[in-house]
Amino acid sequence: MTTTDYYPYWLEQTAQGTFRAHFPDLPHLQAEASSINTLMGQLHEAVVTHLEELLKQGGLPPEAHPPRYGEETLWLSPIIVAKLLLIATLRTQNLTLADFTRLMNCRPQEAQRYVKLSQYTRIETLFEALQAVGVRLKLSVV
Repeated sequence: MTTTDYYPYWLEQTAQGTFRAHFPDLPHLQAEASSINTLMGQLHEAVVTHLEELLKQGGLPPEAHPPRYGEETLWLSPIIVAKLLLIATLRTQNLTLADFTRLMNCRPQEAQRYVKLSQYTRIETLFEALQAVGVRLKLSVV
């Protein structure tokens, strides 16, 4: 099982002079700032927040298309990618958060942190969580 680890985007300057990022694979994501530096600093958080909303609504993040000419690539942090993989695995295996809590032998609050994108979780902890649901996390350098 794989999950998207990037999203292509492109930038535009609006008529009002602000800068806006467009993510073709995340059409409802709105990211805009008064300067390009501010916008670039906010992009990862904006994507993570948007993905959390998709997950709350019961969806999964869409697959990303290969970047096209003129598009930049926003790479998701390895922790976010691992969490998305964990969430997708739980859904594929029809495991509830209570089931996952039992598998991990942890408190419900801890299990909730594992699947909340905006909550920091150590990569080692996510490695263990993925192993508990039968998935091996493999990192590579390209």
